[in-house]
Amino acid sequence: MKISPEQLHSQLASNTPPLLVDVRTPAEFREMSIAGALSLPLDELDVGKVKAMAAGSPHCVVVCYSGKRSDQACDKLHAAGLLEVSSLEGGLELWQRKNLPLERAAQGSFSMIRQVHIVAGSMILIGVLLSVMLSPRFVILPGFVGAGLLFAGLTGFCGMGLILAKMPWNKL
Repeated sequence: MKISPEQLHSQLASNTPPLLVDVRTPAEFREMSIAGALSLPLDELDVGKVKAMAAGSPHCVVVCYSGKRSDQACDKLHAAGLLEVSSLEGGLELWQRKNLPLERAAQGSFSMIRQVHIVAGSMILIGVLLSVMLSPRFVILPGFVGAGLLFAGLTGFCGMGLILAKMPWNKL
């Protein structure tokens, strides 16, 4: 089930706000979040913990940047028996475009998408330089990165993002 940014905004201002769970990485959460959201990264999502916290709320709303990870988290929570769960439609990306309030970090860290861009761009540049300077066989590296980016764009699954999420600087 989806909830629009406007609906969530009005529910958060009500006397009975929903439990708001943000499933992005800790670094992404530190960069910006909706006030009152709890950081429970998707790869560490504890269904029992969410059930216990949701007991005092009318329902639970799961948030990520685009809506893909929150949809995955909702599926996981539904499968575990938590029925009153919604995913924020369009994620924080749409929330931001609607100019709804966000808490932002005073000093910025790199968002996950920026980290992916930096690593992918570096790998492509290094592969091109190595293929020109040492051997044309190194062209396989930018080809591999390009295929990974294409796959991520088509499916919403970014393996590089999952690997980067496990790096120490992306932990709380």
